[in-house]
Amino acid sequence: RRECASAGTRTATRRAAEEAPVLETLGQLMPEEARLRYDLRGLKCPLPVLKTRKRMENLTPGALIEIETTDPLAVIDIPHFCNEDGHRLEQAETIAGGHRFLIRKRCS
Repeated sequence: RRECASAGTRTATRRAAEEAPVLETLGQLMPEEARLRYDLRGLKCPLPVLKTRKRMENLTPGALIEIETTDPLAVIDIPHFCNEDGHRLEQAETIAGGHRFLIRKRCS
């Protein structure tokens, strides 16, 4: 797996967090890192993916974006988007009325 040059050496805690199940609670993974929060609640497919893709264009490589959506198809669409565009889905979580995803922008 490729890493950003700025990522540096991982600590044991960070490695454990990356290997944790995807459905862990947000905030337990890399709490020291800043993340952009993007509210996409109320939007239906394909808008959550399209708006996330557009927002991520201007992010620096390795940046984190946390999105919330009420679209039931997001559990399929967001992981597929990450895979197709080379981003890493750090976490996915079911929340009241929807889902929350934490995505790391690809490094190159």
